[in-house]
This record gives sequence, C-alpha cells and structure tokens, in this order.
Amino acid sequence: MIKTEKAEGVGARYTEIKRNVYLIVSLAFIFTMFFNESGAIIIPYLVEKFKLSSVRAGLFSAVSMYVAAFASLPMGILVDYIGPKKTLTLSYTLITTGSLLFVIFKDSFTGLLFGRAILALGFSATVPGVIKLIALWESKERFAYVNSSITAIGRSGAMLATTPLALMLLRFGWGNSFVILTILSIVITFCVFNYIIDNPYEKVNNIEGKPVKVSNPLNGINLLVRNNQFWLFILFSIINMSTYSVLFLSWGGVFLKQVLKIDTVTAANILLTGTFCTLLGAFAAGYLATKYGPKIINILAHSLTIFFLVLLVLTLKNIPVFMLYIIYGGFSFTTSCVINCNTALSRILAGQKYIASAGGLNGLFTSVVGGGLMTQLWGYLINRGGGYNLNSFLLAINVQIILTIAGLAAILFIREEPIIKEVD
Repeated sequence: MIKTEKAEGVGARYTEIKRNVYLIVSLAFIFTMFFNESGAIIIPYLVEKFKLSSVRAGLFSAVSMYVAAFASLPMGILVDYIGPKKTLTLSYTLITTGSLLFVIFKDSFTGLLFGRAILALGFSATVPGVIKLIALWESKERFAYVNSSITAIGRSGAMLATTPLALMLLRFGWGNSFVILTILSIVITFCVFNYIIDNPYEKVNNIEGKPVKVSNPLNGINLLVRNNQFWLFILFSIINMSTYSVLFLSWGGVFLKQVLKIDTVTAANILLTGTFCTLLGAFAAGYLATKYGPKIINILAHSLTIFFLVLLVLTLKNIPVFMLYIIYGGFSFTTSCVINCNTALSRILAGQKYIASAGGLNGLFTSVVGGGLMTQLWGYLINRGGGYNLNSFLLAINVQIILTIAGLAAILFIREEPIIKEVD
C-alpha cells in the first residue's frame, strides 16, 4: 500500500512538472513565433519610413535568415551537448537584447539590421531546444503529436504578428511597442531559466532504454552528412521553406500592399488568415503523421502547395480579394504541415540522441538557401522586372513553381527508416 501511494505520488509530481514545462515552452514559443514572423508587417513599415528599394528591403529579412542559418548548426549541437534548458535561456536572453535594440535604434536602418541579427541569433536555438526537450520527455510514438501540438500553440504568436502587430504599431508607435515587447521577453527569460527542466526522470521516461548523453558533440553531424537520405531530406526542406519564406515572411506584405494596392488592414487580415492556417497545418501534421507516417503526408501536402502556386499565377492579373484569402490560407496550411511532418521525419532519421543536431543542420540549409538566398533572389527578380509590379512578381512565382516540383521529386525518394542505427 505504501509503495503504491509512493508510486502514485511520484507519478502525480512527474505529471505536474511535465505540464508546467510544456506550458512555459508553449508560451515562450508563442513569443518566438511572434518575433520571427513579424517581417510581413515590419518590412512594409520600414519601406515607407526609410524609402527602401526592393534589394534593401530584402536585406532586412535576409540578415535574419543568414544569422539564424549559420547559428542553427552550432546551436543544435549545443542543445544536444548541454541540454535544452541552458540553451533556451541563452536564446531568450538574446531575443530580449534584440528587442531592446529595436527601441534604441528606431531611427537607424543599420541599427535595426543589427537588432534583427541579434533576434535571429536567439531564434536559432529556440526550435532545436524545444524539439530536443520534447524528444527527451516523450516516446517516439507520441513525439509527432506532442511536438505538432506545441508548435501549433506557438503559431498563435505568428497570428499576433499580423493584424494585432499592425494595430499595435499604429496605436503606440514603434518605440513604445518594442518597449512592451522587451518587458515581456524579460519575463519569459526568467520563467525559462527558473522552471524548465530537461528531463528529471530520464531512466523512467526514456522508453527506448538507451542513454541520451552526448559525449562527442560532433558525432551526430558526422553520421548524418555521410548519408544520402539525409541530403534528400535537406533538399526537400529547403524548397518547402522557401515558398513560405518568400511569398509570406519576406515579400507577403509588400506584394499585397505595394503591388496589389490592398489597404493595410485587409493585407494584414490576409496574412492573419495564412498564419491561422499554419496553426491548423501543425495540428493536422501531428495527427496525420502519427497515423499514416510523415512521408505520405509530405507528398500530399507538397502537391497541394504546387496547386496553390499555379492557381495564384493563373488568377493574379484579375484576382479578387477572397481568392487571396484562399491561396494564402492554402499554401500556409500545406507548408506548415510539411514543416511539422519533417520534424517527425527527422525524429525517425536521427533519433532522440541527435535530433537537435539534425535540426541545426536542417536549419542551416533551409535558412541560408530556402530563406536568405531565395529572398535575395526574389529581390533580384523583382528589381530586374522593374520593381514592385505585377509582371516582376509573376516571374518570381513561376521560378518558385519550378522549384516546388523539384521538391516533390526529392520527397518521393526518402525512406522512413533510421539513418543512425545505434540510436533507434
């Protein structure tokens, strides 16, 4: 009887700790997604304030993507080596600093670029840190569902970075808005440092029964980069991320406002709809990947992404506003579904031990190529096409369609089996 009561007490305490950890991680992830996807509202504001060309406007997004990219690999390795709690604390300290710099350098585009770079450095550790934390707490059977659920909750932060952020900037102005956000960031950093626990009952929770301690931080990277399957996974991730990066994060606001001449609130609402659909895509990915496996869901979702891009090209010259809601909602749903299914796929490929390293390597290439280079390429194509006009964006979207078709070919050849045999 005493043993039973003790076991029940331990189980209840374990459940309470786990619930608190997931609550804090979810709130922190909301804040990260808010900052990470604020570019669609911030960039048009900066274009008007500083009279930016398409190339300089693209630089604001590209700086964030490049910094996050080159930091993601060392941050991913760091997460596997020292654990998610310490890395996440560092991450939110950097995010707080970047937010404060947005206040200090509000009248300097160069200063804002520096602040954006510091924010990106903080972002780079957040996703691998959260993924690693979930991998430590959950079995591989429940990983896809729990990870997608927390990601979906975090996506609500991206929703706040659309219409609510636009209204916040209109109501309080740039400086006061980021003072408020800096204070919130300080609170989140405190909670992460004081309440996040990596894995208090590793021997109980580690269902696979194998050690998760990493003695050589570079071992996972060495095993992954020598496998052709992982490079197919990277290629597919790059192409999927590039669609969302260029058509939503980087050029979405400019495309809707400067090219299609849609008013600020309507444009923000279209982006809000797209962001809400990324939340739905994350939830759908968790359920469907758990039931059917991530590969088949990736194939279906990516095929639908191609459909929405083709639909945009065919209707663009006389496109009604309701169609923009459908298209932005559609490709936001499908690309989000793929991103979250890819996390589940990386859990299969790299296992619990090296999932953060795999995420860091994936983040490096998706950010540099899928984010930074593609954003710059779109800036070049738009500039070559004569600036912010319909024909230049049609050219860029057609290039994107060709790339998404190549991505579909890549996912067809990926196998759902572990790369690192000793992990799983």
